[in-house]
Amino acid sequence: MNTAAERCPEGKNTFAFKSKGKHSVLAETLEQYLENISEDTFEDSAKKAEINIKEKDMLYYVKTVCPLCGKRFESPKVRSKYLRMTHMDNDYCKYYDSVNPLNYEVMVCSHCGFAYTEEIQKMRLSDEQRKTIKSRLEKLLPDRPPTDYSGVRNLDQAVETFLLALLALQGKPAQGSTKGMLYLKIAWLYRYKNNPAKESDYIEKALSSLVSAYNNEIFQEIQKELNITYLIAVLYFRTGRYYESARWLERILLNRHRPVHPIVSKQAGELWDEVRQMLRENNQQLKNRC
Repeated sequence: MNTAAERCPEGKNTFAFKSKGKHSVLAETLEQYLENISEDTFEDSAKKAEINIKEKDMLYYVKTVCPLCGKRFESPKVRSKYLRMTHMDNDYCKYYDSVNPLNYEVMVCSHCGFAYTEEIQKMRLSDEQRKTIKSRLEKLLPDRPPTDYSGVRNLDQAVETFLLALLALQGKPAQGSTKGMLYLKIAWLYRYKNNPAKESDYIEKALSSLVSAYNNEIFQEIQKELNITYLIAVLYFRTGRYYESARWLERILLNRHRPVHPIVSKQAGELWDEVRQMLRENNQQLKNRC
């Protein structure tokens, strides 16, 4: 029968019992191990679980019919009583003290993966468009069923739903303003994620679509035209192109219908003050260099 020394030869004994008692070495090992464990690990896990439970309870489900495959499914939405906005950025990006309804704006069919907003749902799909979209989804999801978005969604999942919605619009004569707002909302999601590079990418995409919308769409309501114009101005401002921002703000400030829409007029006036300040600072910097 092997002795204890033979079973734990020198150099292979994890706790190195050679000069210390077994229990004292084990205590030191446990102490070192415990120092490396965050004291908040279990507390944080419990908090996260509590947040998920609470957010789940804040949701309700709407019954809808997929415009692509025609099958019924339920999509989560946030109960209105839990919508408590804390503040809003100048490009209409909203912040909430609990659950953000933006995460649940897009409905994703649990059968075929087709994603759409209420605005996209109103668009009629031709047979050719249906065929094209189905082909795209089959290529995107060749060997797996559609991702389940029917429960609590995190920011990454929310981004995916908006990208899926954009996928459905590619090749379809959708309005540039529709695509522009989808791009902008993805930028907001990346802002929440503190990812400025991705946010900037999607702001540029939003700008391109919104400028195209302004130049090509016929707006039935002056309110929508003013809102689009303001968004273009504020996005140019947020990307540091102050002269472009000023040029678009002038379209609002000189619009004869502006007094009838005081909210966007006030926002444009406040932004105009900021733009003028930045232009003055830039001009002063140029003078100092000269």
